[in-house]
This record gives sequence, C-alpha cells and structure tokens, in this order.
Amino acid sequence: MPIQGGPELFGVLNVYFPDATGPTAGEKEIIEIFAGHAAVAIRNARFFSTSEARRRAAEALAAVSRVLSQSLEPSEVAQRIVTSVRTILNARSASVFRLDSKTGDLIPVASIADAGPQWGGHLPRGSGVGALAVRDRVPVFTADVLTDGRVVLTPEVRSRLEEAQYRAILALPMIVQGDVIGALVVRDEKGRRFDQESIAVAQAFADQAALAFRNARLYEDSIRRRRAAEHLAEVAKMLTQSHNVEDLASRLVDKVRQLFQARSANIDRRQGDGSLLVLASAASAEASFSTGDRIPAGMGLSACAVNEGRAVWSADVLNDSRIALTDEMRRRIGETGDRAVMAVPLLLNAEVGGTLSIADPFGRRFDESELALAEAFADQAALALEKARLYEVAERERQRLSVLYGIARHLVAVPKTEDVLAQIVEESARLLNADAAGLRLLEGGELVVRAQTESAAGVMARSRIACHEGLSGTVVMTGKPLVVEDLAADICHHPEHHGAALELGFESFLGVPLEADARILGTLTIFTRARRRFSDDDIALLSALADQAAVAIIKEQLLVDRQRSEEALRQNEKLASMGRLLAGVAHELNNPLSVILGSVHVLRAHVTSDVVGKGLTRIADAGQRCARIVKMFLSLARKQPPTRERVNLNEVVGRALDLLESQLRVADIGVVGNVDANLPDIWGDPHQLLEVVLNLVSNARDAMLEGHGPRELRVATRFQADVARVTLEISDTGPGIPHEVQRKVFDPFFTTKPVDQGTGLGLSLCHSIIERHNGTIRVVSQPGEGATFTVELPLEAGADVAAVPQPSPAPIQKHMAKRILVVDDDVDVASVVADMVRTDGHEVETAENGKVALAKLREASFDLILSDIRMPVLDGIGLYRELQAAHPGLCRRIVFVTGDVMSPETTEFLKTTAARILSKPFQPEELRRVIEA
Repeated sequence: MPIQGGPELFGVLNVYFPDATGPTAGEKEIIEIFAGHAAVAIRNARFFSTSEARRRAAEALAAVSRVLSQSLEPSEVAQRIVTSVRTILNARSASVFRLDSKTGDLIPVASIADAGPQWGGHLPRGSGVGALAVRDRVPVFTADVLTDGRVVLTPEVRSRLEEAQYRAILALPMIVQGDVIGALVVRDEKGRRFDQESIAVAQAFADQAALAFRNARLYEDSIRRRRAAEHLAEVAKMLTQSHNVEDLASRLVDKVRQLFQARSANIDRRQGDGSLLVLASAASAEASFSTGDRIPAGMGLSACAVNEGRAVWSADVLNDSRIALTDEMRRRIGETGDRAVMAVPLLLNAEVGGTLSIADPFGRRFDESELALAEAFADQAALALEKARLYEVAERERQRLSVLYGIARHLVAVPKTEDVLAQIVEESARLLNADAAGLRLLEGGELVVRAQTESAAGVMARSRIACHEGLSGTVVMTGKPLVVEDLAADICHHPEHHGAALELGFESFLGVPLEADARILGTLTIFTRARRRFSDDDIALLSALADQAAVAIIKEQLLVDRQRSEEALRQNEKLASMGRLLAGVAHELNNPLSVILGSVHVLRAHVTSDVVGKGLTRIADAGQRCARIVKMFLSLARKQPPTRERVNLNEVVGRALDLLESQLRVADIGVVGNVDANLPDIWGDPHQLLEVVLNLVSNARDAMLEGHGPRELRVATRFQADVARVTLEISDTGPGIPHEVQRKVFDPFFTTKPVDQGTGLGLSLCHSIIERHNGTIRVVSQPGEGATFTVELPLEAGADVAAVPQPSPAPIQKHMAKRILVVDDDVDVASVVADMVRTDGHEVETAENGKVALAKLREASFDLILSDIRMPVLDGIGLYRELQAAHPGLCRRIVFVTGDVMSPETTEFLKTTAARILSKPFQPEELRRVIEA
C-alpha cells in the first residue's frame, strides 16, 4: 500500500498474508488507514527534522555571530565555522581557505575532520574543487573528486585525497562586496550528495567566514597603519636628532623589523661598482647578512629591486629563477632559513642609492599593503641617508678648508719643507680615513720618499723606485689620479710593495700627482685596509692636499735657486776678477816667452857645440810648453761668441792633458790613452771643447784624490761610422758617484764639494756646450768602481752657428829681402823679433811706440809694419788710425802682434778692418809666413 501525502510519495507499506486468498475489503481499508497514518507520521518527522536542523543551524550561526562580534581573529572564527558546518551537515571534514590575491593559491586557515589527517596544505592556483568555486563564484559539488573531469588536481593534492578517502566535496565561495576572498570546503565519503538546504546552510556559514575575514583584515590594517604611523613619526624625529648615517640606519632597520614582525631587516648602500654594502642590520636571531658585509653586484633580491626601481618580494629566494646568488650567499641563507625576502629600492632624485630588505622564514608572503608600507620606510631611509651624506660632505669640506688653511699658514710660518710635507701626509690619512699615506718626489728618473706615516713604512718599503715603476709610477706617467680598489689583483703594483700590501692587509689605493706649472713633481698616495672605491670627493680632497705639497716644494726650490743665484753671482764676480788677473799675467808672460823662444831660434844659427844645441832645444821645448799653457789661459779668459771650425778631438784632449800634466803628476795619477789615430775632424769650437775636457779631467782628478786605491785616468776616443759620431770617454778609478747624485750632476750649481772648493757650474757648463754642438754627455758609475763620462759629437756642424771652413796654411816661399818696422814698447821683444827677421835676410828697424813709428814712416818707406797693440803714448790702434787718415795705403802693410786678451772694442776693430794678427809667442815659421804673405 503506498504511503502518500498528497502528491508526495513517502514509501510503501507491505502486508503479507498466509494464504493466497488476499485481503478482504475490510482488511484493505484498515491497511489504507495505517498507510495514511504512516504518511502523516513521516511528514511530521520530516517537518521536525528540518525544523530541528534549521534550529541547530540558526543556533550555530548565532554562535558564530557572537564570536564574530567578540573576536577579530579570523582563525578563531574560522575554526568555529568548520566545527559547526561539519556537525550540521553531518560531514566527515570541513576547511576554510584564504585566497592569496597575488598567487591565486588557497591558503588553509582552519580545518576539522572526524578521523584521519586534517587538511594542512594549501591548494595551488587552479587545483581542487575550491578553485572551481572561486573561479565561477558559485557553490560546486562533486560526488567523487578523483573521477570528476572538471577538477584539476596536483599530484600532492590527489595523494592527500586518496589517503583521506573524502571524495564527495562541496565547495562554496567566500564573497565580500563582490570580491572572492576564500572558500569553505566540506568533504564526505564517496557518493554523498548535498541537497539545496544543505548547500544554503553551508553558504550562510561561508558568508559569515567572509565577514570575519573582512573585519579582521580591516582591524589588522588599522592597527598596522597606526603602528606604521607611530614608527614613521619616530623615524622623522630621528632625522632631526642625529647626523650620523650609521646610527640613523641602525635605528631605522630596528623599527622596520619590529613593525613587520620579521626575523631580520637590512639597509644596504649602493657602491660605485654596483655592489651593496650592508650599512645596518637588525635581527631577532642569526641573520644571513651583517653590518659591513658586501653583496656583489647583480646578486640577491636587492639586485632585482635596484634594476627594476620598485619593491619586489619572493617567498623562497633559494628557488626563485629571477634571483642570482653566490655560493656563500646560498650557504648563509640556508643556515638561517630566511628565504622569504622583500627588497625596496632607496630612491632619491630618481636614482637608486641602496635598498631596504626584510627577511623571514620560508613561506611568508608579502601583500600589497606591506609593500606600500615598506616603500614609505624606504623613502624615509633615503632621506636620512641623503641628509647624513650631505652633512658628512659639509663637515668634510669644513675640515678640508680648515686643514688647507692650517697648512697654508704652516707654509708661511715654518721654513722646513719636511715638516710641511709630514703634516700634509698625516692630514691626508686622517681626512680620508686611510690607514697609511706617503709622498714621493720626482728626482731625475726616480721617485723618492720624502714623507710617510709610520704605517706606510712596509707598503712603501723601497725609498727609491724608477719613475715608471709601481702605482706611483703610473700616476707620474699618466699625470692623472689612480684608484685601485683591489690591490691584490692589480698588476701595476711593484712586486715588493705588492707583497707587503697583502701581508699588512691593505686592500685599496688612491694616488694623485703633485703638479706645478704643468710639471709633475711627485705623488701623494693613501692606502686603506677596508675594500674601498674612492669617490670624486675623495680624489678632489687628496688633490687639494697635493697642491699644497706642490706649493711647499716650489717654495723650497725657489729658496734654493735664490741661494744658488746669490752664490753664483759671487762666484762669477770672483771668476771675472780671476779672469782679469789671468789675462794680465798671461800678457806679461807672453813677452818674455817671445824673447826666450826668439833668442833660442837666433842662437841656434850660431851654435856648433852639441851640448849647447841640446840645451837650447830643452829651453825651446820648455818655452813652447809655457806658451801652450799661456794660450790655454787666454782661451779660457776670452769672452767671444762661439765659432765653428774643423777640430781634431785628439788634439783638444792632448792640449788639456798638457795643461793639467803637473796636477796629475803631483796627484800620482797615471794617464792611459787609447785614442783613434784616424779620428776624423768635427765641426766645433776648439776653445769650448777644450773647456769641456779640462772640466772632466779635473773632476776625475778630484774624485780620485778622495779614494784610497790606485789612481788611473783612462782617456779614449773612437769613431762610430754607422752614426757618423765621434766619442770621447774619460774614466777614473775613484769611489764612484751615488745613484741619487748621478741624476743631478749636470744641474746648475749642484756640487758635492765644500762651498769654498766648487761652484757647481763645471758639469752644467759641459752639458750646455755639448748640447750646443748637437751632442750628448752622460755618466755611468757604480759605487766603489769609479765613473765614466761619455761625450758623443756629430761630424757635421751644429745648427746654431754656421760652419766656416778654415783654409789650410799656405806653404812658405822664399822672397826678396824686405824693409820691416817692428813697433813694441818691450825693448827685449822688439830686439828678438828684429834678430829673427834679420836671420832671414830682411832689413829691420824698431820703434818703442806708435808715435816713434809715425816719425820713422815719414822719413822712410817700409814693406811691413809689425806692431804691438797695447803700448804707451800711442798704441797700435792709434797708429792704424793715423795711417788711415794720412797714408791709407800703409794700413794694408800692418800686422798686429799681441799677447793680450783683447777687449770687445779691440775685437770689433780688428773685425771691421780685417787687419792681420800674429799671437805671441809665435814660432819662426809663423813669423816667416806673415812676412812672405
């Protein structure tokens, strides 16, 4: 019999009879009545059950509402919801998930199950029934999730479902103000179906959960904003209280770490090479990075923030394809577990000056509000760093000006340059926060240490280096500042200094040139033990200090030059006086020498004895030697413009050795000659070249007098045909010349001799003369091994003076006898000249001055007039003037015979008149050549 209430069929009432006759009509009526009662009972039971379920649901919803009004903790409300839903729907499990707005993953907030494991993992984006509910924004039901083709399951999620055996799933979206913020998921055994009533009840609980989430989020946002505002206010206050960049950064990262409840926070400053230096770090436990650590360029999440110029984050930096990490960084992050990182660039004037980074254990996710808050703190950090930087720049500029002013006053007040340079070096190290500093000056071809801090003794171990060696040599050769961030990797560093730098722990180097009047004087350098890339401000500051050092050096040089000039003036005056005395002595000697040599010549014609002849020969040789010495004296005393004529360098060397023969003999110095007999002539000034050889030989003699070994002077000449040059080498066996002195020997006024024994002009004059001859002069010497001066001269004439070839002497030809007038105030000279002339058959008369000569010229005619220049009453020039006025034809017959150093006026007179000259003392052949010309 059907159990039916109106059109609704509830079931069937079955009645079994013992025989096959079937029920009677009365029995059927009774059965129908029972079926009707059953239908009424079932309907009433259903009404009660539905009413009871709705009551329980209402009570549960009311309880949830009370919890919602009492708590702003989403997890507490979510736990009450899943407990009520599982009970009301008589399900095996229930969970509430929060939707991650950035990744789309469903993150579990609360879960409950009657048996087996609870759902603890998150649902990746697009995975599970919950993903369908979120995507379609409607409830989604499946009787068997493992076989439902609509549902996408990751291997991990599928494994969990298989283990839990909860395959019938109802998922409902959690929606607030049109935004899906999560899902409520109910699970039961395979085959379970949820009716519309159950779905409606579950949706009501899902709405409550959404409301709880929204309220909690609003509350959290308000609390976070309040705390952020408080922390930002504190940071702003800090900006007005401190100018120290490290202190500001340290306090700021501590505030950020507390506000974000993170394990650690860092502020990194960007370096010139793109790396990041950890300026400050705050951590609740051991952190991946500490203050002072350096993050290489392009490494870490901070590099992404710098490159993109915006805030970035990662839930796991160890497995993020965007992020490059060094092995050391991976090791540190792995040890601390701080794999979730947010990095924000510090922007100021559209430039990235560093980063603010926050780190937490693996899995933490940073939302938009956190990124925005971090950016606010990053802005404050950027302002703090910039303010501190500007303050540091201003303070450094103040210190720089103060130091430069102090040094300038020191330059005026302190006469010792060494003290000024020492102060500059010390201030360089202090102002630039360096660990060592030093100053080298250029002396010849070397850089010599003049000042250094005590800490620089090791790294500047060699007091002298070549001007092209090492880092200082590079500064000198380029004339520009040099920055070396990593000394260990630099190939320009001098090997000895390189090893010392590594041993002493020096990492970086900055060097600038000392420059004045476009001339490099030396270098000023600093070293640091901490790796450092020096800024433009650092270079400018060190350059300013170098300029002050250059001023001190120039001041010292000017003072020395003035002292040398004063000494040179005194020496020149002394030399001028000596020159005048020498000229007078030479003139006085020439007359008796002329008498001696002339008398010997005359006597030889009347001597037959061999003994007397040999004596006369010795007298003649001695006289000739004296004559050569006097001529050399006169050549040195003459003030005349340079000339160019053919000169045999061997003859010049011989004349010099003759002149200094007695001095070399007294000093017990042996002379070893090795001259090239076929040496070609050169174009030059014989007097100047003689002066060069005299100076070099004299210096060699003086050097050997200071030594204790054998004394030997070696003189060699040779011809270099391949370069058409003649070479002169003068070597001694003296103590040698120190290396530091060799660079200065050709400098004017430089001398190692005592003040009363040397002027410092000799070698400088030699250098000048050789240069005017387009030649070179150099010295090679080793301590204890003597010295060798080498002079090279070209065969051709120099460009400064035209070469005028000198005619060869014409052969003497015998002519008829002549009448000759000899005019000389020295009676002995006049007599011996007359005797020499008479020996050749000429007729001779003498006159003691020009006035007497004029009288004789009026009385008789003479073929030749041999006249001295310097005479009393009327001198040789006066005689010429008188003849030029009265008898101009006789002027061509005058030959001036003189042993004097001629004045400029006399030299000019002889040049304009083209008068012939015969220098005293002269050989008979020279006199004959003049007479027969």
